[in-house]
Amino acid sequence: MNERTETLRLKAGPLEVLIAPELGFSLMSFTRDGRELLDPGAEGAFMKTRKGLGPLILPHFNQDGPRPRAAVEGFPHVAELARLGVDHPFQHGVGRYAPWRAEASRDSVTGRLDGGMRWKGILLSDLAGMDFSAAVTFRLRDEGLGISFDLRGDGPVAAGIHFYYRLEGRSGARVRMPRCLREAPEELDLSQPVNRVFVVEAAGKERAVCRLESGNGVLDTIFPVGGDPQESFGSLVIFSPAGADFACVEPVSYPVGEGNTKKTFRGDILLVPR
Repeated sequence: MNERTETLRLKAGPLEVLIAPELGFSLMSFTRDGRELLDPGAEGAFMKTRKGLGPLILPHFNQDGPRPRAAVEGFPHVAELARLGVDHPFQHGVGRYAPWRAEASRDSVTGRLDGGMRWKGILLSDLAGMDFSAAVTFRLRDEGLGISFDLRGDGPVAAGIHFYYRLEGRSGARVRMPRCLREAPEELDLSQPVNRVFVVEAAGKERAVCRLESGNGVLDTIFPVGGDPQESFGSLVIFSPAGADFACVEPVSYPVGEGNTKKTFRGDILLVPR
């Protein structure tokens, strides 16, 4: 985890992405007209603990997932997470850290991961604490980047994105919130630190739009809510800590803080930079 490995490139019109299958099937770069949308200053933290750039959330969120059924001392990131006060050895899920199998086409890359695969000789089902299977597809179009999930597990599973977007200064940066969130303001001021979870309360099926505005431009995060629970996101997390020049806009597949019962999930996210 201390060296960058091979990346797969997708380009469509003004947009270009680089994906690293061996590093948790993460985004390493996301640009529009050469302008980097991810925070490049977080690459060092990403390589140590996946805190930075464009990691996934899968198959659980934060530290709420099952514990590994195998020893994890051979994974260098575990000690780094512990040093940061993180108790779970695979915060946000083993999919964020493990090498994936990937297949590329002209405009998309699909990664696959399942409990029967091994990492450092250990079954991923033992590292995840349950058996699971996952397929994630990055598809690039002229207008934006689509990310689709197909996730199943023996127990409840969670999926989402945890991309660290560059702000180019916190002054004037803000997030315009979708209306489908419980007790959410119309907008969040990012000049101050933010770490909040908002639960979806949609009256019917729709696609929520969350807009990040900063000195680095405008980015819309668009995701389904209020429809089939297996295809709809249940929460939105906004994270921008003190002293940082990045913000995370994180749709999560279930209502965080209220329990997760979904054993399958097939949602999708569209990112549209402007």
